[in-house]
Amino acid sequence: MISKHTSKIYDDDILIVDDEIPNLQLLNELLGSEGYRVRPAERPQLAIESALAKPPGLILLDVRMPEMDGFEVCRQLKQDERTRGIPIIFVSALQDTQDRVQGFEAGGVDFISKPFQEMEVLARVRTHMSLRSMQLHLEEQVAERTAELQSEIQVRKQAEKELKNYQQRLKALASQLTLAEEKERRRIANDLHDHIGQTLAFSRIQVARARKLAPEGKLADLLDELSKTLLTTIQGTKGLIFDLSSPLLNELGLTAALSNWLEKRVDKQHDIRIKFIDDGKKAVISDDLRAILFRNVRELLSNVIRHAQASNVVVMLERLPEALTISVQDDGVGFKPDLNDTAVTDGTRFGLFSIRERMADFGGSLKIFSKPGNGCQAILSVPLGNDTIEEGA
Repeated sequence: MISKHTSKIYDDDILIVDDEIPNLQLLNELLGSEGYRVRPAERPQLAIESALAKPPGLILLDVRMPEMDGFEVCRQLKQDERTRGIPIIFVSALQDTQDRVQGFEAGGVDFISKPFQEMEVLARVRTHMSLRSMQLHLEEQVAERTAELQSEIQVRKQAEKELKNYQQRLKALASQLTLAEEKERRRIANDLHDHIGQTLAFSRIQVARARKLAPEGKLADLLDELSKTLLTTIQGTKGLIFDLSSPLLNELGLTAALSNWLEKRVDKQHDIRIKFIDDGKKAVISDDLRAILFRNVRELLSNVIRHAQASNVVVMLERLPEALTISVQDDGVGFKPDLNDTAVTDGTRFGLFSIRERMADFGGSLKIFSKPGNGCQAILSVPLGNDTIEEGA
């Protein structure tokens, strides 16, 4: 059975296995005089137990022994993790090539012939002890470097984890800022409508009353001019309110807000024919999502107006069982889409990348289909959840 245990390797120890006492004594004296620590073993089983208990740096193993030959001893030692790497030199009087092949197949690294030649024994022992020492040193270096690499990997994984957490927090913060901005835009638009817009309208009514009482002349002309100025200001304020946030968005829903904005802020002000298609179905949609969709459609149309050189635009709103989709398709010059390129909108505040990120905050997506010269179709898609409120409610 192969053991999974590991033991300290005694580099300077040499285990000598031979059933003949004179051979053990001769090798013990020869190697001991060279400074090696020698451990003799007469019986194969005893040698195996000794090697497993205290792995030596080298084993000199006799081939011919009565209880178990050296080849079998070698095979058993090579099956155990504790002794697998120990170099084994066979000691044998055999000169047959087949025996040597069998020894190498069993796991031996060299042969020493009997009768012993002292110079040969010492040379082979020095060579294999040196090779073993270099092997162990290399393994230590590999182990140290492996540990360093594992430590570096752990540090890098931790850094990547922290970076990912930071990116997620940053993304969540960006989403919160976007929603906060939309709410602030709605608040400012409501204030403009309820206070400034109403005040301007009331002022114009008062000017109209004064005009009826004023005689013809410079005062009447002045009141007429003031009424025109107030009308221009009122119209400008309404436009500003629409640019900030459509008053119809929360009152009547996304369909009404888009239809009104497309008619008043796109169709009438730019030389582009707008066609709005609505499937007429109801959708379950939250206030925040409604605001983001309206903003994204406006930015897509702003890109079309500024860059597409289009004559016709079709905006289609569809409510599917699982998702709501809004398609903005134009017949303009088109482009090669790259949602990772925020410069695709030529300096506008939010590019296609920003729109995609805002859609992702709600589990949605932005898909772009375009080719140079073939117009562009942008499709906003977002799943419809059960935790939102009825559109227009």
